[in-house]
Amino acid sequence: MMKKFSLLTSIILLAFTHTTFSQLLPDPPETEATQEIYILTSNKVPEGYPLKIKETHGGNIGIIHDFQHKPFVYTLKNISDTPVKNITVKSTCNCITLASPIENRTLAPAEELPINFTVSGPNIRNGKFDRVIMVLAEGFPTVRLGVIGENTPLIEFDPAVCINLDSFHGFTPFKRTFIIKTKLDDDKLQLGQPEKNQYFDTKFTKTAPQTYTLEVTPKNRQFPQGRLAEKIIIPATGVEHYGPVFVALKGYVNQPRFRFDKSKITIEPQDIPEKGPYKTSFEVQILNLQKTRPSSHEKRPDLVALQPVAVEEKEQTDILKKIETWKLFADEMTFIGVPDGVTVEKIPRSNGLDIQLTISENYLKTMESFSFYGKFGKMRFGNMQCTKKEQ
Repeated sequence: MMKKFSLLTSIILLAFTHTTFSQLLPDPPETEATQEIYILTSNKVPEGYPLKIKETHGGNIGIIHDFQHKPFVYTLKNISDTPVKNITVKSTCNCITLASPIENRTLAPAEELPINFTVSGPNIRNGKFDRVIMVLAEGFPTVRLGVIGENTPLIEFDPAVCINLDSFHGFTPFKRTFIIKTKLDDDKLQLGQPEKNQYFDTKFTKTAPQTYTLEVTPKNRQFPQGRLAEKIIIPATGVEHYGPVFVALKGYVNQPRFRFDKSKITIEPQDIPEKGPYKTSFEVQILNLQKTRPSSHEKRPDLVALQPVAVEEKEQTDILKKIETWKLFADEMTFIGVPDGVTVEKIPRSNGLDIQLTISENYLKTMESFSFYGKFGKMRFGNMQCTKKEQ
């Protein structure tokens, strides 16, 4: 028969654990004191608990680096004379990944259960850290296995590992540059060409020993509207279990908004030609490119100095002075509701888009009125009402 855990024993164990993991451990669930037990090393197995830790490392993985993924293992052994049932192991942090799921396992007497897992440096802040793995077993208290160590970076980024583009319009052809420096003096750590990205083109060069330059430019018209958070993945070699490295760009992508320069076309009887079609025109204009959502600069002026790489208004307005931009807009623009017998021609200019409306002679004979609107991507804009006056 297993000995029952006393309240005093549990309190002592909890107090010991609190001083060890005081800063970073999540609060334990609200349960009876006898339902929470912490195993920190092989020398700290509570009396009467059926599982013993085989290793003596105490969960200390030592030094891990910023982009390193370090494998580690805890081995539990059933030291009782009866099976331990329904053993389940859970990670409590996205920095710890189990090699394979452990759920509802039964451990026979003297049988061992290895808990293989990987600790991921990219998901841990630099400095010392404490994390835990939960072990649950039928009829016994929950056990927490400590995972401790120190995360030290091998790479420096200028201006930062993540660039905040802030709120911008997706057609803006900006360029941003990362300077990446490795800290190993012997140039042992090598970085390779970045993986292809769905939204960005990259140019990656080694400009000096231990120094790389990464230039990032957006692919044409590839951004979806909404929140952007994209990683550029860079392979790394030379350090065991290290890499890949990544940089990131984040922000909020707005679609350009358009309007017609007028909402009504009235065809006067005297303007209708005796023969041939009737032609008229109007203009598609772009609305003010002010940010459509508050930027972090507006909400936190103190962040301006920390984010010198946001997409600025000048970068967005300069591109609107090129006919190539308006050709791209015209390619993605459609008009919904235009009847048969009426054609719409899009004529890009360097500062806008002219729309030529041609109404056939046959359609004019029976025409009274019709209306249509524009569509750019998923966004609807404008509404044009065309009416023929009776003589």
